Amino acid sequence: MTTPHVDLTLPDAERRLAASLSTPWRDFLYAPGPDLTSPLDPGAYRSSLVVVRDGDVAVRVTSRVTPAFGGELCRLRLETLVLSRAAAFGSFFEPARTGTVYAFASDREGGAARAPERAEWRYEGASLAARLGRVDQV
Repeated sequence: MTTPHVDLTLPDAERRLAASLSTPWRDFLYAPGPDLTSPLDPGAYRSSLVVVRDGDVAVRVTSRVTPAFGGELCRLRLETLVLSRAAAFGSFFEPARTGTVYAFASDREGGAARAPERAEWRYEGASLAARLGRVDQV
């Protein structure tokens, strides 16, 4: 007995966005916080990362996990993004840029944006610019 072939592909618009990532990347961004996962970690599920291509075009790549077929199915979603608050993001290319997180004040009456205080909420590794600055194929 053979297993039937299942081909799960991206919609055409997302496929074009994926192909457009085969260009020089100006930056690679993440939202700091408790769910931060490095893009180099195997099985980086439930994450959202932003590729900033040359020309300041930003593409958000989000992975979502959904229960399916008695297990889990990971689906990538690609979409263009307007970076109105680029300073809120951390950068894998410039690790000193850790972005900001929004947190309640100690009195729980108000909140403010501040740098992520926990090491696991930000990327502290070496710059990924040399490895990901030029992507030849997606």
